[in-house]
This record gives sequence, C-alpha cells and structure tokens, in this order.
Amino acid sequence: MRVLKGGDRVKIRNRNRWAFLGHSLFESKELSVGKEYIPVEGVKIKYDGTLFKGALPFPEIIYIIVDIVKNVSIGLFAAWLYDKLKDRNTKLKIDGKEVNLNPEEIENTIREKIKDE
Repeated sequence: MRVLKGGDRVKIRNRNRWAFLGHSLFESKELSVGKEYIPVEGVKIKYDGTLFKGALPFPEIIYIIVDIVKNVSIGLFAAWLYDKLKDRNTKLKIDGKEVNLNPEEIENTIREKIKDE
C-alpha cells in the first residue's frame, strides 16, 4: 500500500489466487477504473486497476487511490482494511514498507506517512 497526501495511491498485493480482492474491497460484482467507494466516513477509495502476475491461477495486485478527509478516520479505515485482508494470504505495503496485518500497525504506518508529508 502506498500512501501519499491528498490522493493516496495504495498498492495491495493479494497472493490468494482466484480471490478477486477488488470485488471484496468495493463490495461490488462489477469493477472498473474510477469506481469509488466510501468504506468508512471520512475515507474514499477509488479503483485504479489490477495487475495479474504469472499464469493461471494467478496472484493479483490491486491499486486503489485513498483520500482521507478526516485524521480521525485513519483508525476506522485501518480496521476496515484489516477486516478485508485478515483471512487472505495477502501482503500489504505502505510506501514500500511491508506492514504486518494488524489494525494498529496499518494505522500507525499511515499516520507516520501523512505526518512526513
């Protein structure tokens, strides 16, 4: 996951084959670039594409744009993202840093990155 201030590009590597993580994140059967979803108040995500690597069945890399409007929403977003990823064989990177799948570490990493911007 990559976090940048103001329109944060997020990279989620989903190693769970055939899982179609994008559909789960956006709670939709149909997914196209530009689709927006509000997972928690104060946070908007926008689908920015999927990269499939290797032969079938293949792992996927999901790209999303994250806009965090309220600083208080970061914890809620981290908990939501954790819930979506916890049962998958998924790697999460925030600005190139691999992050353990727990809500506290996700939240702290996002807050550190925003503070550095």
